[in-house]
Amino acid sequence: MIGLIGIVFALVLFLVLVYKGWSSYWVSALCAVVIGVFNLMKPADVASAYVSGLVEMIESIFLWCSLALS
Repeated sequence: MIGLIGIVFALVLFLVLVYKGWSSYWVSALCAVVIGVFNLMKPADVASAYVSGLVEMIESIFLWCSLALS
């Protein structure tokens, strides 16, 4: 239950900070840490999950861009 509260808190934090003009890249990393703390995750697990998701997003962006340009 506390993990779900952490996810909701991180989502609200993300929306507020991005609305105030913060970079979504920095805010998403901060929110990943908040979710990790609420779920009692190890820092290495949080970093691994965040980086793997970021890499997947970047790969999909480059894939779509390369398909659009060819």
